[in-house]
Amino acid sequence: MRLWTIQPKEVYEQVIKNGYVTCDPTLAPDIVDNSFTKAYKYIVKLMQSRGVVKPSNVDYPIWAWHTYNWRHHKPDLRTVKFGKRGDKMLCIELEVPDNEVLLTDFDAWHFVLNNSYLDTSTNEEEFDRQHDWFDKLPIKQREQVKIKSWERITNVSKFKNDWISRGEYVQATFFVLKAEYIRKVQEFTCR
Repeated sequence: MRLWTIQPKEVYEQVIKNGYVTCDPTLAPDIVDNSFTKAYKYIVKLMQSRGVVKPSNVDYPIWAWHTYNWRHHKPDLRTVKFGKRGDKMLCIELEVPDNEVLLTDFDAWHFVLNNSYLDTSTNEEEFDRQHDWFDKLPIKQREQVKIKSWERITNVSKFKNDWISRGEYVQATFFVLKAEYIRKVQEFTCR
C-alpha cells in the first residue's frame, strides 16, 4: 500500500542506520502529556482487532497519509502545516504491506481524540435524533456505546454532502517503518 509519512530527518537517519524505526512515545508530545493516551491506546487495540500484528516491544503506531483531499497521493507540502514554521521535515513515500496497515478517516478520528460519540448522521435531523438517544442512555452504557461507535473511523468509503465528508482525508497507522518500505524521500520546509 502506497503511503506518505511526514517525519523529522532524525527518524529517517535512524531507519537507514538500524533498518527500521518504531514510534518513540517520549518524542510524541500528545502521548507524553497524556492528552491523547486513551485515543492512542484505542487505535492500537483496533489495529490488533483488525489483524495488524503489534511487535511486543512497540507501544504505539507510526502515522502516515493514504488519501489527501480525495486523492491517493502525497500531501501538498506547500499549503499545509506539518510542523512549526521553518522546520525542515521529510515526506517519506512508502510501500507498506496491506496486512500491516489500518486505514481510518482523519475527520472521524477526532471523535476518538475528543472522547466523543461518533454518530452515523448525514444531516442535522439525524444528528439530533441520534444524540438525543445517546444522551438518554445510562452513563455506563453510554461509555460502552461511545467506544463501540469509534469503530466507524475505519469507514473510509468516499461520501460527501452538506453535512458530512468521509474519505476525503484517510490516515494510515502501522507499527514498524522498515528501510525496505521507503520508495522516495523529499525534504521540505514547514510553512
